[in-house]
Amino acid sequence: MCSTRLECSSYVIYSRICDVKLTTIQNFWGVYFAFFFLGAFARDIIGVSYAESINLIIVLNGVGILGRVIPNHVADRFLGPLNTLIPFVISTALLALSWMGVTTTKGLYAWAVIYGFVGAAIQSLFPAVLSSLTTDLRMAGTRMGMTFSVVSFAVLTGPPICGQLIEAKNGQYQYAQMFSGCSMVVGFCMLNAAKFTKNKKIMSRV
Repeated sequence: MCSTRLECSSYVIYSRICDVKLTTIQNFWGVYFAFFFLGAFARDIIGVSYAESINLIIVLNGVGILGRVIPNHVADRFLGPLNTLIPFVISTALLALSWMGVTTTKGLYAWAVIYGFVGAAIQSLFPAVLSSLTTDLRMAGTRMGMTFSVVSFAVLTGPPICGQLIEAKNGQYQYAQMFSGCSMVVGFCMLNAAKFTKNKKIMSRV
């Protein structure tokens, strides 16, 4: 009996970890790059002062207040959490890639406002999506704990990888920006796969 329980537990753990990788790890590998490196980019590439770079970080995080509230309201009232998260992920990915084209202080402020909103939406919608993908409520706590454990490695390793890519590019940010954007593009594809695994109807509320 102990062996049977162990096998069942191992299967449950394995399946939950696979679900986690499918829906989250790629997104969190890339989304925090801007939060860690926006100030350095502003000083090194745009040439702003240290105080101005701090203002940019404040703006990036400040607009995140709206990004944590409005998308969740839309998800709860209209679309569902997964349907709401998917467009925000691809928007964040495209913004990360378009960051390579920002060359002025005003442009960087505009970019920071938009990225701060959509990036915060990813962070706040993630737990709601996790709950919506859990069909067996008895496993909700297990899945939540496993998911946050796996995501923690993505959050921990993403910015250092970007830092090494910046160093490899001799202080330029293009490699890191491409890594961030492409990671979230892959995450976008995986989230769509998760959506159609959950419900194959395109217009379904998930």
